[in-house]
Amino acid sequence: MSAFYVKGNCESGSLVLKMSQGNVEKEIDLSSNDGEKVDMDSFCAGLIKLVLTTKSAKNLKVIISWRR
Repeated sequence: MSAFYVKGNCESGSLVLKMSQGNVEKEIDLSSNDGEKVDMDSFCAGLIKLVLTTKSAKNLKVIISWRR
């Protein structure tokens, strides 16, 4: 599987990235995330749904990169 990297932050509130594929789900708190490589071992090749959820978040910044 490819390498998946996320980085995010917000001035206030919360910011969460939810990844899902079938019955597999993973949540990553991006509220003050300095960047991390996401473990993709539980996902299969194919469509993976990404959803960003915010709660009273202000001044958001999210960087997502997918490398082969």
